[in-house]
Amino acid sequence: MSLSVALFTGLSGLRGAQAAMATTANNIANANTDGYSRKTVALTSVTTGGMSTGVDIAAVRREVDQTLTRDVLDSVSDLEQRKTMERLLANIEQLFGTAGEAQNLGSVISSFRDSVQALAEQPENTGLQSTVINAARQVTAMFNQMARSIQSQRLEAERGIDASVKEINAQIANIVDLNAQIQYGLATGKDVTSLEDNRDKAVAKIAEQIDVRTYVRSDGQMVVSMENGRVLVDSNIPHPIDFTPVALTTPTTTFDAISLDGYDITGEIRSGKLSAYIQIRDQVLPAVYGELNLLAQTMRSSVTSTGLATTDTAGDPGTDTNLFFNATSATDFVGTIQVHPDLQANAALLAGTPTVNLQIARDLATAVTSNAYTFTAVTNGLPAMTKGLADYAGSILDDVAGRVADAKAKVDYQQTFVETLKAKAGSVSDVNIDEELSQLIIYQKAYAASGKVIQTTSELMDTLINLVR
Repeated sequence: MSLSVALFTGLSGLRGAQAAMATTANNIANANTDGYSRKTVALTSVTTGGMSTGVDIAAVRREVDQTLTRDVLDSVSDLEQRKTMERLLANIEQLFGTAGEAQNLGSVISSFRDSVQALAEQPENTGLQSTVINAARQVTAMFNQMARSIQSQRLEAERGIDASVKEINAQIANIVDLNAQIQYGLATGKDVTSLEDNRDKAVAKIAEQIDVRTYVRSDGQMVVSMENGRVLVDSNIPHPIDFTPVALTTPTTTFDAISLDGYDITGEIRSGKLSAYIQIRDQVLPAVYGELNLLAQTMRSSVTSTGLATTDTAGDPGTDTNLFFNATSATDFVGTIQVHPDLQANAALLAGTPTVNLQIARDLATAVTSNAYTFTAVTNGLPAMTKGLADYAGSILDDVAGRVADAKAKVDYQQTFVETLKAKAGSVSDVNIDEELSQLIIYQKAYAASGKVIQTTSELMDTLINLVR
């Protein structure tokens, strides 16, 4: 080996060790940076004329296990879906109160039932008549408030959908921009590992909102799609999601489709926050509303007596003669049920008019204590059953409470699963300070050794030059 080759070899070793030390120092500096992946320098042996003549810096690469990264994305998407479901279901549960509370729907209906039973013993007692009317007003007020709250929560879910779509579209644009920078960097021989970290962070933000799949093309550009293959990013071409939220929700509101490239994908979204918002808006809340509406409709039509002198009112879409309750909508019973206006004006009708009719209170008591009401099955909700009014209200509460408990259990399980996967992925990509310091010492020694080679070679060259003189 000539001295010039030795000098070149020493210089290449110096450059290689210097690059490795700089990369290691950067790892240590970013040990606590969110989304940072450990970097290493790939060195390759340089051969000239069959002779090894040093090393070359092939690339700076990220230490990432793509399979584990994909698994983490999937698990995070599921976790965010379950966490969002748990939070929204807990809001629904608050509408009913918890079992045993004096102000949950079942308890309020039971109080109304008890007041009617007491009136059946003393129909002419004006105090008991007022108690019945007040208890009934509490029932209808709770029904009406719950109807409003359900629509309010559907609107909250609608706004959640809008926020998720906006976040997805923002990250789609971000990934397209990063794709262009990465492609240019690779073409010009630049280090693009930090850009790739930022791109992975953008993908992770999308995964929180919706199910996602990725792959990287040979030019470094990433393709991002939904789990079913619908493309969100095609290298440098964005495919944003379209959605226009409504400003107000009612039981009959028709929502705008969540669309991608002109296709309605609302029913194709399987995980992420977006999935939870859709499920709450389109399935869970309508089911709860349907159950309450069925209960309110049954109360309106069943709590009656042929002796009760309530007259047919113009506001009620049906015939409300002899009924204790009426409503102002043929479909929204829970939102419009009220104590019949005639009874609100004259509670003495409960005792009969113009003469006392003891059968009125007895009929009403029989109606509110009956356990033979048939409630039909509700789509995405309770199955068909035969129960009393308060018991059916209790079944609705139990169903919601069960959904909340199930959601919490799923969150707890998924949280543990995510942490396990992140730990496995982190064992590859996270920075271990102790390991980096050990590597730094090795690179420092390599740098010093390469420097010694250069120094010794320089001294030999000076000696040869002096000999020639």
